[in-house]
Amino acid sequence: CSDGIDNDCDAKIDCADLDCGTTVSGYVKDANNKPINPAKIDVLKNANLKYTKSTDALGFYKLDKAADSVYCGTYDMIASAIGYVSSAKPKVNFPPDSSTTQDFTLTLGTTWQADCTYEGDNSIIHE
Repeated sequence: CSDGIDNDCDAKIDCADLDCGTTVSGYVKDANNKPINPAKIDVLKNANLKYTKSTDALGFYKLDKAADSVYCGTYDMIASAIGYVSSAKPKVNFPPDSSTTQDFTLTLGTTWQADCTYEGDNSIIHE
């Protein structure tokens, strides 16, 4: 998945091939380590939304290689929830043919800046 060769002859190489995809999971919790549900995880590549997932009752989310068609590569991630300041993780590595964990901690509040972005992530992509 990192040799620059189309190993399975499907005309897709390395991270462009879902065979080299990844699974990303983690928890979204508050400052007191309590799960946040619902919380939303947005995954962006070059400022384009690629994946969105919501947490379950335990604050857990999972983007699955097979079920969600998650390709390997480098992405920006944002966790958000109503009533909380969102949290951004830039340049998260989704390793090829593997899995990784990315947890988030959100704090209560909605601190808006003058340019209509949240203080926590400078993003205007919120619902």
